[in-house]
Amino acid sequence: MSTETDPQHDATMKWMGYAIVASVLLAILNHQLAPSYYSLTHLFFSYDEGFVRRGLVGEVLTWVWPEHPSQRVVFTTAFLITFSGMVSFLVLMLRFLPRSPAGNWVLLIALNSYGLSSYLGASGYLDGILLTLTALAILAPRGWVGVAVKSVLIAIGALVHEIMVPYFAVLIALDLWLSGRGAERWRAVVPLGFGIAFAAMLFAIGEPSAEALESLYAQIADRAPFEPYPDALAVLGQSIDSNSAAYDHFRETSPVYYFMVYFDGSLGLAMAAWLFWLCLATWGPSDIWTKLAIWGAIFAAFSMNLVAVDVVRFSSMAILCGFMAVAMVCRHGDGTAERLSARLTWPVALLVLVLNANLFTMGLGQDAGHEAQMPWVILHQLNWLRPIENLVF
Repeated sequence: MSTETDPQHDATMKWMGYAIVASVLLAILNHQLAPSYYSLTHLFFSYDEGFVRRGLVGEVLTWVWPEHPSQRVVFTTAFLITFSGMVSFLVLMLRFLPRSPAGNWVLLIALNSYGLSSYLGASGYLDGILLTLTALAILAPRGWVGVAVKSVLIAIGALVHEIMVPYFAVLIALDLWLSGRGAERWRAVVPLGFGIAFAAMLFAIGEPSAEALESLYAQIADRAPFEPYPDALAVLGQSIDSNSAAYDHFRETSPVYYFMVYFDGSLGLAMAAWLFWLCLATWGPSDIWTKLAIWGAIFAAFSMNLVAVDVVRFSSMAILCGFMAVAMVCRHGDGTAERLSARLTWPVALLVLVLNANLFTMGLGQDAGHEAQMPWVILHQLNWLRPIENLVF
């Protein structure tokens, strides 16, 4: 009897569908917490004092928001940014994963992973817009016109936040690489190289003077319904070298850094390594370049730990890239659905799901991490309704 007419198969797919819907709703309710001052400050960056990195979103919002937006307007924008990123992630996963129990297991693990929970916990971070641009780039055509479109979307992402390149440029290139055959695979280098060059240019021209930063701070303080977070603006005036030196000092003087690395970073690294294995096992026999492309797509985000200490944030992006890489492998490979089913049996999937559902990292949105689950997390979610100066973490 074929699986298409097997009542047990149909029932399994139906109940897994219910679990996916429940996982989406609980992920938002449990983890998409009220935004921090740091993320909200980024929404007010603009080009009023000249070009600055990360200023594109704030520049656009000056045309959308009133001159003095209320807390409700700012919070709603922050929610939609993060929510749109999650929706974009779901679109890619649903579009390219096989319609099978193994495909549903991948999606269930992703929705219950600490990668997604930590991403949602950083409400309002520009990463949500980068995820949406990445989805658009992957869905773009794969010919040379598509290569140009992908390159432009990477550039737009870098204008939103220069971290677009280490986060997602390699993943976008991986999709091109897997879709090609022979020499045409090397067109994947074009958007990746363009993104790296574009980001380097932004650092060369996008370092405002101290006077410009002071003026920008004053403008934000006048417009925003909260006091701007000074460190958010300070980063705009730092080069990669100066930023790296500042964090080198932090590493040397603060033991907290090593707790973040060992506690949070090790979990992210282990999950990323498992996803790398799953990609290789699902793709089947491959050359060294394909292995390197998959490895780079998943692990590139970890490179940001060399210049910053947002260990959880970088790990969460690496994990999300790992899940999307699995979807890209299933999209382009022959026989990938069968190999995925053979490798991701239900005992393996269940074990990975349980580990992801019970291991939490320190979220950026609250000091207590994400251990407050339903129903008590509702008390934290009341922060969306409290005056910003009275937020409780």
